Amino acid sequence: MSDGASYILLVDDDPSNLFLLEALLRSHGYLTQSAKSGAEALAIAAPSSPA
Repeated sequence: MSDGASYILLVDDDPSNLFLLEALLRSHGYLTQSAKSGAEALAIAAPSSPA
């Protein structure tokens, strides 16, 4: 994220909620990525965790 935008990982098992949250947050300039479970979220977040 070299452009300074904030990054948010969304986690919800309801695709409708993810869709709405992504649209809302992106319209406010946030970068988003979605996960459908806690396990999926951990897999996404692990590579970007600080050492």
